Amino acid sequence: TSPAAPTSWVGAEGASLLRGETQLIARPYFGAAALYTPRSDLTLRFNTLFNADDRSALSTLSLSHQSGPRTRLEGGAVWGSGDLPTIGPPPAIPTEFGAYGRFYYLNIALQLGGDGLH
Repeated sequence: TSPAAPTSWVGAEGASLLRGETQLIARPYFGAAALYTPRSDLTLRFNTLFNADDRSALSTLSLSHQSGPRTRLEGGAVWGSGDLPTIGPPPAIPTEFGAYGRFYYLNIALQLGGDGLH
């Protein structure tokens, strides 16, 4: 037997999904954001977005340090929670944010001219 065509894997929203469109309008999402600045050079951020349809969430946590007028260092984590996707055929993505997994990042921003980072 031959595997099913990709359009049969994604159902009613198949055409827009295969085009890579992101559609968040009129969907049941809830979010929250928090910002804490204990000093003028240090900022802690937390954001989360919850999909009420499939009970998955995407969250970020970051810490930013302005080490000088032209240098900023930021590190953080991004993680999705929910059921992980399965490899097909047909592939299945049971939850939106469960497919994102986890990753960590480090960002160093240097400004070489001008008045400095804002």
